[in-house]
Amino acid sequence: MPVGRATLAIVVWAVSVAATPGQSPPFGRVIYHAARVASFGELGVTMIACRHRDPVPRRFAVEFSGPEGQAVSSFGIVRSPPIPAGKKVLFVTDGTFFVGRDDVLNVRLGHLALGTARVISDARIVHCVGKMRMDPGARTSSYRDEIGLVRAGEPLPKLPRTWKAAPYAAPRR
Repeated sequence: MPVGRATLAIVVWAVSVAATPGQSPPFGRVIYHAARVASFGELGVTMIACRHRDPVPRRFAVEFSGPEGQAVSSFGIVRSPPIPAGKKVLFVTDGTFFVGRDDVLNVRLGHLALGTARVISDARIVHCVGKMRMDPGARTSSYRDEIGLVRAGEPLPKLPRTWKAAPYAAPRR
C-alpha cells in the first residue's frame, strides 16, 4: 500500500472512531443503555436485539464504550438500514455463530474486556433485549449472561464485574 493510501486509511479510521459516547447520537435518540458488555476477547459475544412497531421503517445503531467512557473502535456495521415494523435486527460483536442470517449486523469490536453500550433509534414504539453469549469451547454448550440492558433514563442495574461461570464442568481434554 503506498504511503498516501496508508495515511488516508488511518485518517478514515480515526474519523470513524472519533465520535465519543458523550456526543449526541447520529440520528434519533438514545433508547437503551447496557450496564456491561464485552467483545469476543472475553470468550463471549454481546447480542442486542431490537424491534419496533412504528408504521414506517426506522433505523437503529449501537455505540460501545470502555470503562472510562472512551469510544471503542468498531470495524463492522454499527448502524442498521431502515427496518420495517415488526422485523428484528440483531447487533452482535462477533458474527461467527450467526452465519447466513439476514437480521444480524456484525459490529466486530476492537478489544473490550468490560464496558458499556447504548442503543440509538428514531423509533418511538420500540423494544430491545440484550445478553452475552458465552462460548467455553469446543464440544461444550454455550450459555448466556445478563448485560443489564435498560431503557434510557432508568438507573443501570448493579452487576458484578465478572461474568457468570459455566453452569457445568468443563470437558476433559
